[in-house]
Amino acid sequence: MKLCEICGNPIPENSRQCPYCQQLQSGEKKGHPGESIRTINLEAGKPTVEEALIRLERELNFAKSAGVLLIRIIHGYGSSGVGGDIRNACQRYLREAYQKGNIKRFIPGELLRISTKQGHVILTRYPELKNDKKNRGITIIEL
Repeated sequence: MKLCEICGNPIPENSRQCPYCQQLQSGEKKGHPGESIRTINLEAGKPTVEEALIRLERELNFAKSAGVLLIRIIHGYGSSGVGGDIRNACQRYLREAYQKGNIKRFIPGELLRISTKQGHVILTRYPELKNDKKNRGITIIEL
């Protein structure tokens, strides 16, 4: 088994398309235990808020068991310009997960910049996130 490059779900090793998010795969081996950053696209398939939260919880548990250190959640920002329902619900869920000690931290994309304390810590540890700076459509989770 390998993991989808887009959503992180397990897919057959020889599969060229993910059955969950329908995205084509590059063919590179990814998703091995101990990977440092996993990207999960919660927008794929246009789920309801409830479906996205169920998937987020499942993916967090799967990533923890696989030894993933950081998750990049793609939730979108919403067409209203004030943040979408999935984004807002994910951040509420992550706030609770943080308070319960289930995650180390989470950083909304708009706070992912070197000038914020959390952003500085994460960008220093994971410089490959530099292209994600100030992106309101993502949230970074440190496990």
